[in-house]
Parts: sequence; structure tokens; C-alpha cells
Amino acid sequence: MSVRVLVVGGASEFSTLVAKVEAVVKKNGPFSFVLVAGEIGASRASDLKAHKLSVPGYFASQSFEAEAGTEFKENNLTFVGEAGKKEIEDLSIVFIAGGYDEPPEKYRKDPKEFPFPLEIQAAMRSAGAFGTGYQGVDILVSGDQPLGINLKQDSLPPSGSTLVSATALILKPRYHFCGGKPEVYASNGPFVVPGSDHATRLFKLGSPSPAPGVKERWLYAAAVKPLKRMDANQLEGSSSSGNVYQINKAGKPQPGSEPTGGFFYNMPPKRENRKRKANEDRSGFRKRFEGHPVDAKCWFCLGNEKDLHLVINVGTNIYLALAKGGINTEHVLLIPIPHVRSTLELSEDHYAELEKFTSALQETFRKNFDSDLMFFERVVNPRGGELHSHTQIQAIPVPRETSAVASVKLGEEAQRSKLKIRELPKGKSLREFVKEESDEDHPEYFYIRLPDGKEAVQLISVDKKSESREEGLPIHPMQFGRRFTAALLGRTNRLDWKRCVKPTDLEAQDADRFRNLFSEFDPTQEE
Repeated sequence: MSVRVLVVGGASEFSTLVAKVEAVVKKNGPFSFVLVAGEIGASRASDLKAHKLSVPGYFASQSFEAEAGTEFKENNLTFVGEAGKKEIEDLSIVFIAGGYDEPPEKYRKDPKEFPFPLEIQAAMRSAGAFGTGYQGVDILVSGDQPLGINLKQDSLPPSGSTLVSATALILKPRYHFCGGKPEVYASNGPFVVPGSDHATRLFKLGSPSPAPGVKERWLYAAAVKPLKRMDANQLEGSSSSGNVYQINKAGKPQPGSEPTGGFFYNMPPKRENRKRKANEDRSGFRKRFEGHPVDAKCWFCLGNEKDLHLVINVGTNIYLALAKGGINTEHVLLIPIPHVRSTLELSEDHYAELEKFTSALQETFRKNFDSDLMFFERVVNPRGGELHSHTQIQAIPVPRETSAVASVKLGEEAQRSKLKIRELPKGKSLREFVKEESDEDHPEYFYIRLPDGKEAVQLISVDKKSESREEGLPIHPMQFGRRFTAALLGRTNRLDWKRCVKPTDLEAQDADRFRNLFSEFDPTQEE
């Protein structure tokens, strides 16, 4: 169910703000609450007087004299602070007051390098923006407009706050309402913020108490369904991949906001001391899989050149690709270049390279997302004489604070599905365990390495599966690994990968972003 929200621009007089809001509520209500994008026309509690809103109101300000979080019950108004995060009727909302100073030019290259004020950092942290399971906030309310907004008036020069833009790039709001000068109305979007699974809509609001001669739309009414109540297929996409937010006064786009070439043989330049030269053309690309067995119908055989824009890095025997319809934008796949049914069929050299890739992923996740690596493999044997399937190792970052409970959560999920997943004994490899426990030549299994390094496995015998069917017992679900991971990360709206697939240009954009992060730890380069 959607929540009806009224958002208004900043005002110079609180009495005018209340009068105009009440007129709108009476005519077009009811609304659950009202948000103010800017100042409210008061600097202290005494200025509010007896004026009262009929619906709860929320605002942020750097000039209002009160403690953050103060509720003025006689006015039905809450002062959030200079910045803050509120959860209202399941809507995740972040507020940023206007009037913040711009950071020095040297910081305007990457939003992660911005010297955010502590209260804005706290708001972003409260919203969960630094965790890998993060999807975004429902609403961002800022007193200033972001740099990059199109005011759609040729007479007005480009203007805006790079701090607001950087904040929005990290928060990934579905709706962004802003105030500030000039007092004009404009709407931008839908557009997609880099790394986001949903579209963003940006609205610049005028003032309910404008300067003489100014008459601009000062309110916006919206019915917003909370992100936490939505499945991935319900999220609004976008026909345009252009990102509005800019963090460079020169007008340069945010790095990573546009695809710069999706195929891995057009990768950005690597370090000079690299061990292997990155592929520069199709000839170099093909050398990586020459001599390896290829199934003409297989989506994961590089020789078939399927979805190459998702490929992040290619080694001698292993390649790394962004997961199509991933649980999050950092969900990747480690895939053997030869067409093999499981990692058990890899040679020692192949397996050694696989370990190098997993170590590089661990370093990438730790540095950029303060997260640990978790990965799993589900091996399936074909039916009806088909060539065996091509194994993939699903690799996902798990926030540090979540890593500690992963083992317990796995046990709970296995019990719920009536599965017997066993912890791999210390010092024993998966290959040794399977050889001891199974007499099948090519056993099916589910294997997982948890963020704390613990390993667990369930052998899935063909005979056992037949018995299970006869006895009515559950067999191992094909999507158990994804289901467990989605539950662990709080992303149960992304259980079905097909409903999470993005347009190709956005997939290429996400891959380019991850490729840049991974390049620092590229295992195909010499130290």
C-alpha cells in the first residue's frame, strides 16, 4: 500500500507555510505527513506561535535553535536537525538542510572522497548506505538543489551544490525533493544513479511565500510505496541511463555514470607492471579460450561471446563476470573458462588461479564496502543425455556486521527447508570430502564458504533424490543459495534473477564501475 506524502518548498514565514499547507490538505487530502524542502520561516520555538499543522510535519535546518529530534507537539512539527534519517510509515527518508559550504575542488572526483559533515555521515550510515545489501532510500529532502539539475530555463545559469549531489549518489533516492535559490519549479527524471537498481525522480520546488513577482509551483503530492514492501519487478526502471548528479563544477559527469565500453577487451588501461596484457582486440580475446572445450548452447562459455559486457576480468583459466540479475550490484560470478561441471574437475593450476581471484575479491570487498566475501556453488547434472552444465561460483559481499550471523542464519534456513548441510571438517578439502562420502562419478552438491571462512556442503545423490520423491521429502532447491543470501542481506525482493535483470546499458555501467574497483587487486597482474 502506498503512503500519501505532501512535500513543500521552503518558506520565509511559518504562518504562510501553515496556511497554504492546510488549504491543500483540505482540498486534496488526506496526507500522512508533510515534508519541507528548505527553511520553515522560523528560527526558534517561540516563532512557531500557535500555528499548527493538521498532519505531522518534518524539516531540517542549520539555523533553527533546538536539539535535533525535538518534537513541537503544539505545532505538530518535528525538527530533524541539520541532517538526519527518519523511518515514517515504512518510508526511509533522509533530510539535509540547506546552506552547507562546498568542499575544496580536490575532493570533487569521487563521492566517497567527500569530507561529509558528521551529521550527514550519520544520516547516511543510519540509512545503511555503506552496507552491500543497501538498495537506496525512498525519499531525499534537501534544502539546496544538486549540481547537475536541469532547471529548464535558459536564462538561468547552471548552479547547485556538489555536496548534495555527492550525498544523492551515495544514498540513491527514489524521490529527491529540493528547495533553494532560484525559486523555480523543475522536474528531472526518471534517471538512474550509478550502481542503483531503480530510477530516481528529482523535483525542484518553489516557495509557498515567494518573492514579489515570482509565481512557481511550490508543492508536490506523491503516493509512494515503501521500498521494503516492493519486489524487484515492481521497481521503476528508466529508458535513460543518464545520471543528473554532478560533483565537478566544470560540469564533468560523475565517473562511472555512463558506460565506457562494456566488453572486456576494451578495459581501462592497467598498471604498467601487469603480468598479462589486457585484451585489446578480438584476436587477443579469443586466445584466452582457444583449446578449451565449448558447448555451443552454453551461456557461460566465453567462446560463444554471450553478454560480454558483463565480463570484469579474464585470467588464463578463470574469468570474472557481473551476475545477470544479481542480488546486488556487487554480485559476481567466478567461472572456469573450460566447460566443466564442477570445481572438482579443475586442475591444480586452475584451482590455484581460482583462489587468487577469490583473494582479490575479498580485498576489493573489504576496501570498498567494508564487507567479507561469501561464495557458493550448486552443481547440477544434466538430464536426457545433454552435455553437462557449466559451473559458476556465486560470489557476494556481506557487510561485516552481518558476517557474524551468517553461519547461524544458514542453519536456520537449512532447517526451514529440511536440508542436512554439513560443515566441512577443518583441514579437509571439498575434493577429499566428496571422494570419501560419495561413490558417484559426478555427484551433485551444494557448497558454500561463509564470510568467516567456515565451509559447508550437502551431497545430492541421484538415488537420494528418487527416494525423496517417493517419500515426499524435500530435495535440495536449485535456488537455495540465492534464497539464503537474499534473506541474509535483507533483499528478499530479489529472489528471482529474471525479475532483477537490467537493460544492457545499465548492466554495462555497473560492470564498468566494478571493473574499476577490482583493477587495484587484479590477480592477472604482477605485484
